[in-house]
Amino acid sequence: MRVLLVSSPGAGSGPHWSHTTARELAAALQVGQAQVHWFAVADADRAPQRPATGEFTFVPLPARALHEVAAGADHTAFDVVLTKELRIRPAAAVVHLGLGARGSGNVAWIADRMGSVTFAVARASEVVCQRGDLIDWTGQPCAIFDDPERCRRCCTASWLHRARAGAFRDRLDLLVAGLQVCNAVFVRSEAEVAMLERIGVQRRLLQVVAASDVAAIAARILAPRTAAGAPA
Repeated sequence: MRVLLVSSPGAGSGPHWSHTTARELAAALQVGQAQVHWFAVADADRAPQRPATGEFTFVPLPARALHEVAAGADHTAFDVVLTKELRIRPAAAVVHLGLGARGSGNVAWIADRMGSVTFAVARASEVVCQRGDLIDWTGQPCAIFDDPERCRRCCTASWLHRARAGAFRDRLDLLVAGLQVCNAVFVRSEAEVAMLERIGVQRRLLQVVAASDVAAIAARILAPRTAAGAPA
């Protein structure tokens, strides 16, 4: 019974929340006798601490500037690693923690195509906003995340480093496609549900779970799936 966890780098300078959640979920799954392999995707100088048990692979992410919008959701090297891993050692389930928070936007799609049950744990702000914080260029909260021209202004550093409007559409289409193939997407509030519905994610996929309960609830949902004839 194998479960792959894929965490995300995030856009900030500190450790991303998905690293803590991955560690907690791995521990909860191991209590249920699952074999867990955590793929920790992060900036080269921000590798999370290796857990005491379970398989662990650190995958460094190439540096991306804020205006490189499409590139921020692309990590071809990891897509290859994940595909090979699932071909050689199939997994009962794959959980993408922090989908949208930089790194590959293809994780859920690849896992689904390779026959794994797929879940995501997401922050709506990181899905809909390239900056990940829904704060506009003036420093004010932003609720208009479906206007590429507005988003372009927020993510343009200079005349030489300008974000392309089309890249925002491509990024959002890629992330929504990944969320759509998941069996469930865990978010923190009904407000986040509304945001993700607004960009086209189906309501039936979205489950509201308190951040502190994600690991326990995800482990409970995965338990019968990993026990039912899943690959060892």
